[in-house]
Amino acid sequence: MARILTQQQSLDRNFFIRTGAGFLLILLGFGIVLHTKTLGLQLLGFAMAIGGAWLGKQGLMFKIGARGEARVTKVLENFPDDWVVLNDIVVDGAQIDHILACPKGIFTIETKNYGGRVYGDANKSRWFYYLGKRKFSFYSPVKQALKHSLVLHNFLKTRCGVEKLWVQTLVVFARRDVKLKVHSPKVPVLHISELRDYLENLEDRLDEGTLEKAVRCLETLGEKQNRKA
Repeated sequence: MARILTQQQSLDRNFFIRTGAGFLLILLGFGIVLHTKTLGLQLLGFAMAIGGAWLGKQGLMFKIGARGEARVTKVLENFPDDWVVLNDIVVDGAQIDHILACPKGIFTIETKNYGGRVYGDANKSRWFYYLGKRKFSFYSPVKQALKHSLVLHNFLKTRCGVEKLWVQTLVVFARRDVKLKVHSPKVPVLHISELRDYLENLEDRLDEGTLEKAVRCLETLGEKQNRKA
């Protein structure tokens, strides 16, 4: 099995913080409403309850994101033991969902856990997904992931002395029921069911020395983050 150097933590932490704070606000808000007859205080109580519900919804979105990242990790961990994975890792201020180091290359993977129908163009900043007739927008995961790859490339070059190594970029949608209508000729945008086959079919690109040097650097990065957790 692949070596997992760091586990996803920040999404779960944000879920508990926001849902906990939201639940507390709802309780306090309704407590004020039920125990006062002053209109101003009652309005304050309703506002607190509404704010608590909004925080709870935000917390749920973090939980959904965590489930998506867990599905991707489950795919990655079943590769050979010379494959190395870091989940939910911070590199020079960039929060990267997954870093993969293997003979195929070094990758950053951006995971999204949206359902419904997803429409996107790699050249545009806003993408959309539809749940039934409801339309939602989100920032382009391709642009987000490309920034992460550039950050990691610069980190490996300047901090670790790994020269002439381009970090590759992948975007993975983790919901099994999602339908992708995406134009992205340079950056692969994959359904999670395609991830394993895609990686297996790539040719080996890294020589053993370069991979070993990059892995040592990533191990140090992972150890630092684990100590902070």
